[in-house]
Amino acid sequence: MVRAVTPIPFVKARFFDRCGKPLAGGKVYTYEANTTTPKVTYKDPYGLTPNTNPIILDAAGEADIYLDGTYRIRITDRNDVLVNDAAKIGSWFSDNLQDTLDNISGAMDDAINTAAAAGAGANGWTDTLIAVSENINQRQINDGLESVAQLAGIQNPHNGMRVFVKSYHYGLNKGGGTFVYDSAKASVNDGVVNFGGWVRSSFMFVTSFMAGCKADVVTDDTVAFQRGVDYTAQNKFPFYVDEGVHYLNTCNFIRWNTEHQFQTYCPIIELKYSGITVLGLSKKSVLKYGDSITTSVQAGINEYGYVGAQLFSSNPSVKIDDFTLDGVTIDGNGYNNKIIGVNQGGYGSAAGNQAVALQYGDRTTIRNNVFKDLSGYQVLYIAYDVKETLVEGNEFIDAGWLDGTNWVGNYTDQSTVYLGGTFLARNNRISQSHDGMYAGTAFEMHGIGTVVGNHIQKYACAFLTAGSVRNPDTKILANTAIDCTMFLSTYQGYEKSVKCTAIGNYFRQNTMYLSESTVYGKYRGLIFLSGDYSPLSCKVHILSNTIETDGAYVGSTDAYLKKYNSLIMMQHVNEFIFKGNIVKNHKGSMLKL
Repeated sequence: MVRAVTPIPFVKARFFDRCGKPLAGGKVYTYEANTTTPKVTYKDPYGLTPNTNPIILDAAGEADIYLDGTYRIRITDRNDVLVNDAAKIGSWFSDNLQDTLDNISGAMDDAINTAAAAGAGANGWTDTLIAVSENINQRQINDGLESVAQLAGIQNPHNGMRVFVKSYHYGLNKGGGTFVYDSAKASVNDGVVNFGGWVRSSFMFVTSFMAGCKADVVTDDTVAFQRGVDYTAQNKFPFYVDEGVHYLNTCNFIRWNTEHQFQTYCPIIELKYSGITVLGLSKKSVLKYGDSITTSVQAGINEYGYVGAQLFSSNPSVKIDDFTLDGVTIDGNGYNNKIIGVNQGGYGSAAGNQAVALQYGDRTTIRNNVFKDLSGYQVLYIAYDVKETLVEGNEFIDAGWLDGTNWVGNYTDQSTVYLGGTFLARNNRISQSHDGMYAGTAFEMHGIGTVVGNHIQKYACAFLTAGSVRNPDTKILANTAIDCTMFLSTYQGYEKSVKCTAIGNYFRQNTMYLSESTVYGKYRGLIFLSGDYSPLSCKVHILSNTIETDGAYVGSTDAYLKKYNSLIMMQHVNEFIFKGNIVKNHKGSMLKL
């Protein structure tokens, strides 16, 4: 039986004589209350060591005295001269409370004995015998739940209750954490932080695993990834892409009613809000297109009908400001998502699998990403109404290649990076490895901006600047383009003025794709300048560049190589300056008008 005893109401009992001096050597006699029947006191709070009766005080007039109920206390000096006599004194712990404690103690003993008899073992009642819900016991709560789905099974949680969860999904050890119950949020379930009243605690950022992605190269993570993007945008968090391959195999084909009737956007992840920031660990954080996710273009769509899966895109009527994609690898899954285009109205109408497609917004940043094995063209599509775009430090590997067997079209606006609005593109690497499958142009520019310090390899055309919706003014500075057929192409379409300045670039030509049988054979010189609307301004300045041709067309039996072997082909150009350039190994004509 448990006995509750309490100290006399001091840290250590201390007594004084009538003059206020310590009662050194004094005596304390203890009796049952209001009697002369001696009653024991204790030296310790557990009631294990009894005091003498009387208790002899030390030189400071002190002693350890613990009481058990009520007492008569009689105090004398060392010569038994009475100092004080209290007929009834006791602790706050009454006899009734002791009776209650006795009852509780007995009930616990009975319960332990019953549990042991039922098979609980030598340890008696354990945490495995305490049910928190139908399928969850207290030990599971103590050790951690296996998945967030088990949170819903906890019966009658109370506010402030804390539970550790090992993983978002059972057995993966990814996306778990500590959750605290808040009944005020019982109706909130965003699948990232709030789960029917259970709220993640102590987190500084949100990751793809916390949103429910598995990144196992098999499971379709599209819904979970979208969930994470939406939550972080609405709550002003960055969204971190965890290490692993996130397989994205769901695409929505949406027709958008515009002046061009059947224009579409096809998001895998739809950008619905401004302020979205997606951050990764470069080659360790992979977003991979699912097999055959591409929607083939259908006959009957006009020349503005874009198809193909767009990894990040928005409704063209929704303004998306401050979108950032940084440190992520985007894998287009190569030939599994081959684009088959149909040429209509003079345009190859399949835009292909675009990694980012933005129509409207300010301050877009695409930085330190890897784009690889994306078929089609316009892998990065930043339209005319997107201002202050930064494209920096990215690597494009086979991003925007075409299947020459199935693609019809021969226009340089089939590009890998399409830039409208205002922009700066610097220190990017863009290369192809598929012979005969060139995307037309590395950089296609329709706005006002600068491309500087980029490296381009194995493209039909390195740079295109064109006036289609805006009046472009582009600067091409200190770039390197090798094994490309064309250095620069301009055209002044849609009655817009064009200005282009190229300074300090290095270009090395490879003419193996300059023929009618390939994508870009006709109507092209190494530098092709076209002002289609002669009353408007078309100004091109080419200054202090190094241009090295391969001379492969000299003596060729290919009629097109013979005909289009000029360094510069030009029509309807108002102002052309070609100054301070170094041209090596060119054996054809310099200028064709």
